[in-house]
Amino acid sequence: DSASKARVGDLIELQKKTSFASRLDLQAARELRDASDERRLQPLFIQRFFERAWTACGGTIIEDRHFPVWHLGPVPSALKKVASEIKKPIPDKYDTPFVFDKQLLSVASPIRVPEHTRLLGPGDPLFDTLIEWAIREAQEAFAKGTRLVDPNIDEPKRIWLVRSTIEDGRLERAKRLAHERLIVVSLDRSGFQATSPSYLLDCLPPEGEVELPALPRPEDKKLQLWIYEEVTEKQLESVHALREEECELRREYLLDTFTDLILERQSELNDLQQAQLFGEANYEEAEKLRGKIEDLKQRRKDRLAELDQMLQLRASLPEILTEALVLPVPVALEEEEPVKRGVPMRRDDEVEAIAMDVAMRYERSRGWKPFDVSQEGEHYDIRSVGPNGEKRYIEVKGRAKSGAIILTGPEADKLRQLGDRAWLYIVTSCKGKQPKLRVIQDPLSKLNPEMLYREVQFVVEEADWTTKGEEAL
Repeated sequence: DSASKARVGDLIELQKKTSFASRLDLQAARELRDASDERRLQPLFIQRFFERAWTACGGTIIEDRHFPVWHLGPVPSALKKVASEIKKPIPDKYDTPFVFDKQLLSVASPIRVPEHTRLLGPGDPLFDTLIEWAIREAQEAFAKGTRLVDPNIDEPKRIWLVRSTIEDGRLERAKRLAHERLIVVSLDRSGFQATSPSYLLDCLPPEGEVELPALPRPEDKKLQLWIYEEVTEKQLESVHALREEECELRREYLLDTFTDLILERQSELNDLQQAQLFGEANYEEAEKLRGKIEDLKQRRKDRLAELDQMLQLRASLPEILTEALVLPVPVALEEEEPVKRGVPMRRDDEVEAIAMDVAMRYERSRGWKPFDVSQEGEHYDIRSVGPNGEKRYIEVKGRAKSGAIILTGPEADKLRQLGDRAWLYIVTSCKGKQPKLRVIQDPLSKLNPEMLYREVQFVVEEADWTTKGEEAL
């Protein structure tokens, strides 16, 4: 009967959807979720940017006295002008409170916020308009370049902020962008090196006048070619692999969907034609159905052609956005010197390399798989994966003998964000015969870092960290 046929149809449709879903790699989806959580822009960074840019634009922002939310004053006229130009409508005033951390809006959050509180961050029209305003304001500074200091280095270097872009072959320019990546490229005596733009969080504007070193500057073309070979080509290869998988799934789904729709319309047309044999005058309705069938066939052809265009990936020479000279601070302490507030401590690269080796070997001895991510701008050094898929995000600190350790501001923020998944591995006696290792889980909940230098270096005294965690080696 008709009910049974409908039930069979529903089961067939469910089978199709289930079959399509089963093609998705659920493990890869979980990995993507983890990566998003690990690398997501920290709410603290979003908040800091918004507060500084909003007030620079002429806006006012007030923290609520009773809840962890913020209230905004009227939208500055400069921002409304930009919003109009980029066609992102924003109101003159916001009556709702805002938060910068989406976890505060979760029903599982133990912290309550007022009803109708909104999340403010990338993707929000107000936030995106503020980014555009900041970019426009920075155009002149971008063109000139700048000078920065990094308290962790002992020799000056040049850096460039670069955009590497992959486009596909779609006809509409607005759709062509397949992947975009911002990178920082540095040049010192060891040559070029690429890292994350988050490196800039470790840098500061200099205090007063600084002596500029005579650093050689390569031609833009040489720099662009190096980036293309070392970054863009690998980016293109990665994007192409992802696009092939994506388009294959889309192609299968589109073919199934359009075939079902066309068959449905064809069945309806057959019914009308059968009725015509019995004298029913439904010629106009039948003609409309024929038009719909032809339209579906053309749409299928267009969508499949667009998938082919999406696979036509190409890369251009990377775009140099701006550059900077990065200088060491004039006065910095070496590791063996006692800590002095207001004076930064310079890292010892040899000691840190030994500490990383000790930490990596320790993880392997536990049967885990450690990955060195210290050059990827994650603000931790090792991502270690256990036999059952559990993860540790490890910040490694080394000392030639022993003593206080230094955390950068972004490192401390990241350890705090990761909570009990974060680990601090402190390796002492790095230049001795038998290095020692102390491991501390969720270190920011146990330690008391104090500001050492301009909010980019924080010190944890030896008496503090030696009483936390446990000895592993």
